[in-house]
Amino acid sequence: MTAAGRPRPRGRRTIVVLLPCVSTGLVTGSMYEKIRHERDTIQQRITELTAARDKLDGVIEHVLRVGIHEDPAPQTAG
Repeated sequence: MTAAGRPRPRGRRTIVVLLPCVSTGLVTGSMYEKIRHERDTIQQRITELTAARDKLDGVIEHVLRVGIHEDPAPQTAG
C-alpha cells in the first residue's frame, strides 16, 4: 500500500492493523471493511492522478502544435 501512494502516517497505521490478516489468513469483518476502504481510496487517487496526467498531455500536445519559443531577452532600464 505504501507503494500505491499511501506514505502518510495514517496509511502506515492501516498497514500495521492489516498485517495479521495477511500472515494468519484470518480476517474479521472490520478488517475486511478497512481493506475495501483502502482499496477505494487508492482507486480514487488513481482516478485523480490519471485525470491530471491527461490534462497535462493536452497541454503538451498544444505546445507541440504551436511550437516552443525562446524566452524573451530581459528588458534593460534605459
